[in-house]
Amino acid sequence: MWYARLNQLTYCILHAWQGLPEYLPSDLDIVIAPDDLPRLENALLEVVGARLVNLLQHESACYYFVLALRDGEGLWFLPVDAATDYRRDGRVWFSAEDLLHGRQRWKEFWVAAPEVEFKYLLVKKILKGSVPEHAAERLGDLTRELGGKAEEITVDLLGSQLGEQAVRWMETGAWEEFQNHIRELQKALKRQIFRKDPFNVLRYWLPEVRRIWQRWWYPTGLFVAVLGPDGSGKSTLISYLERDLKGAFRRTTVFHLMPGLLRERANSGPVTDPHGKSPRSLPASFFKLLYYLLDYNLGYALKVRPALVKSTFVFFDRYYDDLLVDPKRYRYGGPLWLIRWFRRLVPRPDLWLILDVPEEEIWRRKQEVSLEEVRRQREAYRRLAGELPNAFLLDGSLPPGEVAGQAREIVLNYLHERYLNRRHLWFPKAKKDDLSWLETALGARRTSNGKPFLHFALPDGRGYLLPTNSRRVALQSLSLYAPQKTKAKVAKGLLRLGLKSGIAQRLLPKVQLNLDDLREMLAEVFDRRNLVLAAVSLGTPGPHRKPVLQVLGEKGEVLGYVKVGWNEETKRLVKNEVQTLKALQEQPLLFDVPEVLYFGKFKDKMLCVQGVPPTGARPTSVQLTEEYIKALCSLAKMGLRWQFLEQTLFWERIVERSQEVKSAYWRHLLMEAVDNIRERWKDGEIPFHFAHGDFTPWNAFQVNGKIYLYDWEYAQENAPVGYDLFHFMVRVLLLVQGFSFAEIVQSVIRWNQSEEVGLYWNQIGIERHQIDDLFRLYCIHAALEALCTYRGNQSQYEGNGYVRIFALMSVL
Repeated sequence: MWYARLNQLTYCILHAWQGLPEYLPSDLDIVIAPDDLPRLENALLEVVGARLVNLLQHESACYYFVLALRDGEGLWFLPVDAATDYRRDGRVWFSAEDLLHGRQRWKEFWVAAPEVEFKYLLVKKILKGSVPEHAAERLGDLTRELGGKAEEITVDLLGSQLGEQAVRWMETGAWEEFQNHIRELQKALKRQIFRKDPFNVLRYWLPEVRRIWQRWWYPTGLFVAVLGPDGSGKSTLISYLERDLKGAFRRTTVFHLMPGLLRERANSGPVTDPHGKSPRSLPASFFKLLYYLLDYNLGYALKVRPALVKSTFVFFDRYYDDLLVDPKRYRYGGPLWLIRWFRRLVPRPDLWLILDVPEEEIWRRKQEVSLEEVRRQREAYRRLAGELPNAFLLDGSLPPGEVAGQAREIVLNYLHERYLNRRHLWFPKAKKDDLSWLETALGARRTSNGKPFLHFALPDGRGYLLPTNSRRVALQSLSLYAPQKTKAKVAKGLLRLGLKSGIAQRLLPKVQLNLDDLREMLAEVFDRRNLVLAAVSLGTPGPHRKPVLQVLGEKGEVLGYVKVGWNEETKRLVKNEVQTLKALQEQPLLFDVPEVLYFGKFKDKMLCVQGVPPTGARPTSVQLTEEYIKALCSLAKMGLRWQFLEQTLFWERIVERSQEVKSAYWRHLLMEAVDNIRERWKDGEIPFHFAHGDFTPWNAFQVNGKIYLYDWEYAQENAPVGYDLFHFMVRVLLLVQGFSFAEIVQSVIRWNQSEEVGLYWNQIGIERHQIDDLFRLYCIHAALEALCTYRGNQSQYEGNGYVRIFALMSVL
């Protein structure tokens, strides 16, 4: 059970514990030793079948965790209110030591001692200004149980005169009298604590300022816009989500189209003739856009943002972007580019849920506009989904409960990933790039007498360990880092300057690793006694993450690179790369590949040592150059064969992966896409050939007019024609150029119609109309690999992206 982990911590439950574990109170109030708070957070993250979806720091020492748990098909939320002291109303009333003193065992839990529970409940209810019936009953029981001790505690908290009176009210059950004097009791509490600790207010407010600032910049609410044609089920979906997910937030609220700060929108019922009025003139439309802009921005600052800070689930039924889909509805008579330009200035939601319903189904539900107009709107909403990186298309033709279930999965995934990205705010030691895995991967220890490295961490979780013993060697080791984006290239340039000047050596954190065993083993491979393990690439986070080491000679020359397979997945990848490179060495190729210098075991690891690129190697272009096309044509010549899709291992892999998807949302979209592909190719053969598997500019160099391709770990002997080509296009457009999904589709179509790319398709004998279907097949495979192989927000984003690219192919 989840609560078994609590017994490894120094904690106690402060009240309402009598019904545990059968009955759980609305929230679980515990006090915990400050040193154990990070361990509690780790324990909650590791609860099987649960996700930590929110954390509300409602006082600087009070952490309200919200855990989402599954109960069969149902969902429920467990709030855990953990505090390292008790503070309220500008005062610190009790420390953790005070509240943990004398804790007692109750069944499987630690609970507060009676005198601690009594003083905690008494102070809490007085400060809240009311004593509910259940609290009054418990205070009365504790007063009688403690006897003279209760009076002693009460007098200490309230002073002699009022304290003695309060005890008599509690003993006799005169709670009405107690309530009538609640203001006096509050003043007495504050007066007494000031006498004992005049600087208590400062101890409260100094950390509180930081908490308030952090709460504003990182609000714990969620801002979701729900879009779709009339009749698609927007209001129904919002109602379901309000009911099902309210446990993750303090409150919920719904806005219609705008915040309504300048003019409250009257609820006049459903719109029955959305196109009944003629569009406004161009000047009037322009001023209407200015009105929208003012309302969205002021309304966000004064209504929406404060609600998010107070942990509110904020819904918008329609949003500004609806103007792009249906300008007639809003009587807009200007150009669409003006709406798009103004959109840059409108606050953006955290998530977009866009309902996609077949036009015939919409027409059956509502007949307010023509069927042709419904069809146009549907396509426009799907294009809009492609433009927004945080938008999700939902199949609105499903039963409302299923649609809501998929939307619920999307929201919970987002909340969990958001928490993981923010946890360092509350727990600074919970860094994204924890290097503990590296010790296991390299069989090395982090010791004070190990080799020192500079740790250069990247925002996406990747990183590099750079040597400290020589500036020349450190600069040489930067060849491991091949940035593609302009910002990353600038960052590498600044790092180079920092290493040259010595500033980076003082600013970057240091890691010391004992790699003596590995160095000795590699010295035998290279037959060099004085080689240097110069740098380590830490790879991309995920189960396929593996280190790559750069090996230098005593004069600073690069001798080779070492890939380390350290778990089952990475060992499989390293083995696949070695087999691929050996097979390629026997082929007449129009590109170059690395030489395998050594392949074998080191302890329980698997090492692949590869040679260096030829002299003169330089980074390649992110454009599809002639050299890339030649390389693809060369791969196509390696065993080109035509096969029925369902008879291939590639298709078998797709079917297997589709069964592994746990999320109802992803599974529905992907199974639908798989069925679509199966239907399209059931009677025709598809050409297959050898594929690199990760054909991108960052896995290639240009040498003497040829491409030098490395990183063959994802190579496939039998991939659909065009797989590498599509992979190159999508990865460059998505990760380097930052295109929207709609722009990616348009660019891929344009590229495939170019004369340069046509050389590849003509060699194989593919008709133009077949290219789109092959692109769809690539997207489905890539989506399944992203969702089933990796964990984290990036994989969800990429998986969603590939599915939406597939969907957009039929629109654009």
